[in-house]
Amino acid sequence: MISLLIAFSLPLWAQEPDTPATTSDEIVEELPPLVKNPELLEYIQAPYPEKAKEEGLEGVVLLLIEIDEAGDVSFIEVLQSAGEEFDAAATAAAWQFAFSPAEDANGPTPVQIEFEYGFVLDIQSVEGAVEDTTQEIDYPVNLNGQVIEMGTKRPLKDFPIRAELSDGSIIETTTDTDGNYELKAFPAGIVKISCVYPEYERTTQEIEVFADQRTSLRIWMKNLNYREDELVGIYRKPSADVSRRTLTMEEIRRIPGTFGDPVRVIQNLPGAARSPFGSGLLVIRGANPEDSAVYVDGIRIPIIYHLGGFVSILNADLIDSVDYLPGSYGVKYGRSLGGVVDVQTKQDFPEQNQLSWSTDILDSGGLVQGRIGEWGVAAAARRSYIDALIPLFTKDAGLTVKPRWFDYQFKLDHLDRDNGKLSFFLFGFEDKLLVATPDDVPQGTDPDGQGAFGTSYSTHRGYIKWTHDVNDELQLRLTPSFGVDKIAFEVGGIEVIQSQPSIELRAESEWMPSEHFGLIAGADVIAGTFSFEAKLPFTIENLSSYDPLAERDPVSFGGDGYFYSPDFYLQAEVHPLENADRWVLYPGLRYGIGQVHATDNPDPLVSVQGLDPRLSSRFMATDKLSLKGGVGLYTQWPQPFEVWRPSGSSELDLEKVLSAELGFEQQFAPSLKGDITFFNKKLYDLIVQNNAAASSADLLFNNEGIGRAYGMEVIVKQDPVNKIFGWVSYTLSRSERNDNPNRDSELAVDETPGSPGSGEWYLFDLDQTHILVVVAGYQLPKDVGISSKVQYVTGNPTTPYSGGIADLDQDSFIGYSTADYNSERLAPFFSVNFRADKTFTFKRWQLETYIDLLNAFHGENPEFVVYNYDYTDSVYIGSLPFIPSIGFESNFTF
Repeated sequence: MISLLIAFSLPLWAQEPDTPATTSDEIVEELPPLVKNPELLEYIQAPYPEKAKEEGLEGVVLLLIEIDEAGDVSFIEVLQSAGEEFDAAATAAAWQFAFSPAEDANGPTPVQIEFEYGFVLDIQSVEGAVEDTTQEIDYPVNLNGQVIEMGTKRPLKDFPIRAELSDGSIIETTTDTDGNYELKAFPAGIVKISCVYPEYERTTQEIEVFADQRTSLRIWMKNLNYREDELVGIYRKPSADVSRRTLTMEEIRRIPGTFGDPVRVIQNLPGAARSPFGSGLLVIRGANPEDSAVYVDGIRIPIIYHLGGFVSILNADLIDSVDYLPGSYGVKYGRSLGGVVDVQTKQDFPEQNQLSWSTDILDSGGLVQGRIGEWGVAAAARRSYIDALIPLFTKDAGLTVKPRWFDYQFKLDHLDRDNGKLSFFLFGFEDKLLVATPDDVPQGTDPDGQGAFGTSYSTHRGYIKWTHDVNDELQLRLTPSFGVDKIAFEVGGIEVIQSQPSIELRAESEWMPSEHFGLIAGADVIAGTFSFEAKLPFTIENLSSYDPLAERDPVSFGGDGYFYSPDFYLQAEVHPLENADRWVLYPGLRYGIGQVHATDNPDPLVSVQGLDPRLSSRFMATDKLSLKGGVGLYTQWPQPFEVWRPSGSSELDLEKVLSAELGFEQQFAPSLKGDITFFNKKLYDLIVQNNAAASSADLLFNNEGIGRAYGMEVIVKQDPVNKIFGWVSYTLSRSERNDNPNRDSELAVDETPGSPGSGEWYLFDLDQTHILVVVAGYQLPKDVGISSKVQYVTGNPTTPYSGGIADLDQDSFIGYSTADYNSERLAPFFSVNFRADKTFTFKRWQLETYIDLLNAFHGENPEFVVYNYDYTDSVYIGSLPFIPSIGFESNFTF
């Protein structure tokens, strides 16, 4: 029988895969430290060389083994020979080893290790040998304990424990899966215990050990970087969506102005235009804000940001990832012409209960999470108070803005299912906004053009998410949900209240019979009811002769009905080459039908159907260069306010976009990569106002509009390695519209040249030619971080006015422009933000403090122009001023 001696010889080090071997000292200085050592998963026993066995020879071969990112052996060199036969046997066996890959802060990485492969003959096989009958003494454990991470109370697995005795001898062990360790046969006296691990602060303690009793020592290890390394903003592979951009939670929490919100960071990425006042409107690749779709775990919701766009409607610690899809996305998503944002909630829950509380200039909120038996549980809530603070910073802004919000979330996950997952999620929010002008601002004599503007809206959703792995090739997914959306607004004499209960069902089956082919079939069904009430100070019939001085005779009306839309989609995943990772194709098809009915109207308000073919592809030209592209048709339903008619059908059809993009991704270095994408979108059948409508019986909207949007997106990004992170994002774009391309009549006297109804092309109201964002951050010692963001954006289009024509009949002025519609631009937007943060770590809790200096340096930054009543004077309404935001987040483990 053969006994083999095996040992890792440390240190081990990261190694670039294409560079020759060099000394460990040289490599350690240049490459990041490892956060996880490789582990031997599969050991192959070498046959003992027959000649050596016959001659009674033993030996130890010292090997240099290179392990790649997948844990496979990629190179072997004999550093110390034990003889040709021993060397050959050890090398042949080592080539068949399987390891778990080593990891640094950037993920799996190649490493080199020294490995001792020993050949020892069993004593019974050696003639004349005498067996040692001495029995091993089972000494009692007289020193034990547990290694725990400070602040999180997380047990630390595989951490080395080194005990130095008074006589200078050393005893070593490692912690188990629960962070526990045990040491035996200690003589009485003082023992020095130390624990050293990459990315943790070295810990050394002295303790007195007694020979006749057990001594316990708990060791607290301080992590040098507590910031989570969770992926956000990634198009997760495999994916039919063309672009892939990755951010970590460490970066997101340190970007000035995002308040640590993963969804807020989207507006710093290519393709996303700057929204007015940072409102959070999703203006993606020149599309209208309402054209972009928002999902939570695949369930459609109407909006993702609270009022003002400062934070999203979900607690940041409940977010696992955010898919930001600016265009050419797969058939899983439909009913939208712009981009898609799909927020995935967390699936991992801490084994110990945790409580987090955060407070900043915007709001305060808390999160409790943990486990109850086989279930993971999380509950969160938040309430704002920014409505009391904004007036302090906008005294001279010309208007008062007071947003207020609250939100809540509750999640329950079954953690120990053998063949799938089961989770429940309930969430909701309510927002209210009041906008008012000061009393001393002239507003004319029309009482319906004066006063405050108020709006409120709310969303509540609940769903069940079930997945089942039928076998290794087939997975089923089912997500039914129920929700209620409400909105109300009031401006002047106009009031609208709307409620929309709805159900949604998403069902998918994914079949992957081989690495070269896969198929996803799914259904996305939405149905529900709606009701609304409206109050107007006028009717369409008498609008042309409206007298602002006459006594008001409000008109009230309302309606209710129902809608349904079952969509079905099929998408293939094809790898045509022998190397399946080299080239992948994603052909897909989505078919949808739907109707909207009024309760008291036999004719459907809308009856539509659409077929959306799409194709995307990715090709790896080299190990570091990828080509990507996609083309597809995208359709969208009319908006609710566009479809309503008291009788008859609205006769509206789907809006359509033909979208194409082509791009390149280049990995310049392990932590530095670039991405450039060119896109072009042709918009047609857009829903626009019907200028010929003269009464409520006429069609108020039609599908005559067309449009186009095209541009380029570039991002060069440094991942957070060696304490630095950042990126440069640049978007060059142009977006135009033509609401009535077939119009051949002359303009009315009061109609602006180039206006939407003129039949000419005009710039989209939120078109921004240049969008540049530069983000940089650095991690200082003692858990201190600093970061900055610089943003430059072309000003939005505007139509200049230089005076007004008095309408004595209606006692008002009609402004006249000095140039075409949207022919000029506001001044560019320029802003520089700074952030500094510090984390304090205690044994059982952590405190993170930070200060954000928003708009520390900024330009004039006009959002829009406000004219006085006769258009003889105007002022800019500027964006947010300099705002210092101080906040903290505390985390307790109990």
